[in-house]
Amino acid sequence: MGHWTNDVVYSRLAPGVLNKLKEINPRTEKGYRKRRHHQYMIRDYGHPALKEHLANVIFLMRGCRDWQDFKRRLEAAAPKHGDTIPLPLDD
Repeated sequence: MGHWTNDVVYSRLAPGVLNKLKEINPRTEKGYRKRRHHQYMIRDYGHPALKEHLANVIFLMRGCRDWQDFKRRLEAAAPKHGDTIPLPLDD
């Protein structure tokens, strides 16, 4: 579940957000994190951006038929920072 959350949410917020969250919230010896990533978002800046992104993702999910449809639309609507945007090319 955490991998999906990182993929759908944190890797698409802004460049470097996920890496910074992993840096300031490292795993413990047992492999868990002390806190959840969203607890490190600043109320004035990060929190509103996270809230808006989550609302957009939920809205997008509601219009999708299945996981593959959701992933395709998510890549078009909110690509990961640094990734190449897939283009629909007709053969």
